[in-house]
Amino acid sequence: MRLKNVKVILTGRPGSGKTTVFMNTVELLKKAGATVGGIISPEVRVGGRRIGFDIVDINTGERGVMARLCSYRGSPLKIGKYCVYEDEVLRIGLEALRRAISDADIIAIDEIGPMEVKVEGLRRAFMEAVRSGKPLLAVIHYRLVNEYALRLHPDTIYVVSPENRNALHRELFNLFAYVGY
Repeated sequence: MRLKNVKVILTGRPGSGKTTVFMNTVELLKKAGATVGGIISPEVRVGGRRIGFDIVDINTGERGVMARLCSYRGSPLKIGKYCVYEDEVLRIGLEALRRAISDADIIAIDEIGPMEVKVEGLRRAFMEAVRSGKPLLAVIHYRLVNEYALRLHPDTIYVVSPENRNALHRELFNLFAYVGY
């Protein structure tokens, strides 16, 4: 599959469906034969209550703990009520992004958010991915979109909402894929 070299940002309020649109787009690209590399940061819930976030390598499925509710004070890296597991974030995230830069057809990142950008090595890896010259699909936390849109120089920014989230993945696929491939 041939891809157009575009950089696309998804943003929106919490619960708007950003990750669902992102994952549906990734699946369409994979089904069409594209190699997709990068990371996702799904929330972890127990009994309906969010207790933290994991970090997952999109290509290999390897999973690590990104953050959990803090049970102690003095964490070296704390974001709100969550303690960030910097070693795990770097172990999974850096390797996933390095592999995406070298081997993938498209780099996909969900999400560039407050926890992820606090980990210096991961923040640098995001920028390396952007500078790699490969197509990019990135979810950016709504509070960071203005700052990172300036750094990423996207071709387009989509604001995910309940009104567009069910069809947006097909529009994004068509934005990346050359017709007939």
